[in-house]
Amino acid sequence: MRKKSYDGGFLKPKDILVVTIHRPGRPSSINAEVVTLGRQLSVDFNSKLTVLAIGYRIEKEAADMASYGAGKIFVVDQPVFEHFNEENYCQAVLAFTRENQPGMIFIGGSVSGNALAASLAAELDVPLVQNGIAVSFENDCLIVDKHLYSGRVRARFAFPELFPRITTVRSRSFLARHRGDHQAAEIVDVDIDIDTAATQTTVVAVENHVAASSDLIEAEKIVSGGSGLKGPENFKIIEDLADAIKGRVGASRFVVDAGWRPQAEQIGQTGKTVSPALYIACGISGTAQHMAGMNTAKVIVAINKDPLAPIFKIADYGVVGDLFEIVSALTHEIKSTQRMRKY
Repeated sequence: MRKKSYDGGFLKPKDILVVTIHRPGRPSSINAEVVTLGRQLSVDFNSKLTVLAIGYRIEKEAADMASYGAGKIFVVDQPVFEHFNEENYCQAVLAFTRENQPGMIFIGGSVSGNALAASLAAELDVPLVQNGIAVSFENDCLIVDKHLYSGRVRARFAFPELFPRITTVRSRSFLARHRGDHQAAEIVDVDIDIDTAATQTTVVAVENHVAASSDLIEAEKIVSGGSGLKGPENFKIIEDLADAIKGRVGASRFVVDAGWRPQAEQIGQTGKTVSPALYIACGISGTAQHMAGMNTAKVIVAINKDPLAPIFKIADYGVVGDLFEIVSALTHEIKSTQRMRKY
């Protein structure tokens, strides 16, 4: 049996590399979550944890990873990484991996993180599990759980003896634990030569809705609207409720396909995967594809006139009735309560 996929160094199967992708001035909760996971695994199994932070002008963002348990942080801070380019980032992680020989690599399961992990696994010719929701060991074998078939099945994957084992972590599957700003870490600046001539893709522009998309993924509260809104003009009541609870607006695929809301707000299998503390679904029947993108929310509230709507099967609280009356009344009550608290 082939025991490793690249040459050099003694492989320690439980030594961990966490790769974090950074944007200056935009802290990422998924980075904090995956570093927290790496820290916990390193403590549980007495293994070594290393963080590789990549981006441009990210000194503060990279150093902040120490607050979540990173003891040693290698920072790759170069202009070529100002915007995410899968090929350039893969070159950097590949070079670091071949030199340092980690047994496991964890990356946050964002769109960028999943793309990077896929390229890295292909280059190293090793297996990959994406969007893991639980990690464990059994007889020194790494086990990763994830959802399949739009969340209908929870599957368990055991890695073969090929190194490194690469896993991306689904957002909000692991709680980020802040250890305090006093947490000391060794921070090492690293320059990695990137062969841009070998890169076949070029980032020509970054649209503003990318930031809005990230805000939605990391939102603690989301109010989503579906076909029950009957038209784009009626999303004002969704916006008002989201504003009242200091949340973000989401949408179903039907709504986005109809042109009522921007694609950056779409939640579901072909949209964003979110896991907020509170998810309010208004006029959304709850197709399997939509529920795959939000079924890990801590509290789900469904408002729909159809008592047989599938969304009620996963909702913690369900309200059957006219969403226009219910949402407006709910917003009014929340704002009234907020005004009373001021006095």
